[in-house]
Amino acid sequence: MTGAAVQETGGAIVVCSLTTIFGYRALLTSANQALNSFGLAAVIGEDASWPWCWVCPPCWC
Repeated sequence: MTGAAVQETGGAIVVCSLTTIFGYRALLTSANQALNSFGLAAVIGEDASWPWCWVCPPCWC
């Protein structure tokens, strides 16, 4: 069951995470320091949470 869930949702998880990371990284180019800091914190958070999608697949919840 775990393998099937990862196969079905794995592509969606990768695409969703990458688009989110790229969107937040766009904030890093902002001249506004508040937006820049928010973008950095969001990218770090998304990068840290991404591996957990593979450790705890959706079928375990």
